[in-house]
Amino acid sequence: MCTIKQELISQRTEALEDLLSRSQRNKGNQACTKINDIVEGILVKAVIWPLKVNICNALLEQDRAEAEKLQKAMAVALSKPLLELGINQDLFCGGEIDWSVPVNCLKEIPNHYSPIKKLERLLACVNSIYSIVRDESLEKRGVPRSMGADEFLPLFIYVLSLSGLHTAGQEVSYMQHLLDPSLLIGEPGYYLTTLASSVILLKSLEFEQGGTVQITPTVGHLQSMLQIFFTDPDMQEIAYKTLPINQNTTTEDVLNTLAAKFRLDTIENYGIFKVENERETMLAKKECPQFIKNEWLVESLERDINSYFTFHRINS
Repeated sequence: MCTIKQELISQRTEALEDLLSRSQRNKGNQACTKINDIVEGILVKAVIWPLKVNICNALLEQDRAEAEKLQKAMAVALSKPLLELGINQDLFCGGEIDWSVPVNCLKEIPNHYSPIKKLERLLACVNSIYSIVRDESLEKRGVPRSMGADEFLPLFIYVLSLSGLHTAGQEVSYMQHLLDPSLLIGEPGYYLTTLASSVILLKSLEFEQGGTVQITPTVGHLQSMLQIFFTDPDMQEIAYKTLPINQNTTTEDVLNTLAAKFRLDTIENYGIFKVENERETMLAKKECPQFIKNEWLVESLERDINSYFTFHRINS
């Protein structure tokens, strides 16, 4: 659809100019009168709306078994104590929390045919979760509680399970394929990735009958995020950093990112190391840390492993 939009904008036909003029008269000088927004809205109504049912049915038919698996995983997750899901109960100050607002935001996602509206409901859910945690802490402790990414992910998985949105995988595919790529830069793209990763994690978590969850979900599990622990004596004030890293990003690229972020002039003296069951190995410059992390995640489904990445001087 991006190609169609670009073609329409480049042509600037008489019909399109008329639509722009009418929109400007109706909306005044608001931001939504930008040509990209107008053409996007036109295409959503003209192309996606008539095909919504067909698209959703095709996605569901393609992944029906996975949707059923997710539905069962949600039910099992809700039967477990919050602590077993990796949720920090200090966030709630010991009280009962009403999650109906973020849950309803997720439930409303399938009601929209516009991928932008779906994304807006997802972001509304995220904002609501943060607001509930902040307001609960402010009421009980008098101080607003900030929540890190590692605390947010298990909580989001819990809210997703409460919503019963077993078609979440299809909703992710719908948005990823139909949204303009420019809309997935920054926070929107991060939280869409969070939803996608939550679906994968829910389906991969192994629950033993009468036992505990085998994997505690953390932000390090996110497909586009990499968690690196800082163990260098000169950087003790930093426990770890979570960086947006693509699948094909090399160790050398990550080192350059860290050098720029922390103004390190001698990055060649530093390295990224993989630690597997207390055995540390330095990564080669052309290795891709995300590939290694994915292998760890798959392996952890079969046996307990203690694996993570560290960053420090090569000789320290």
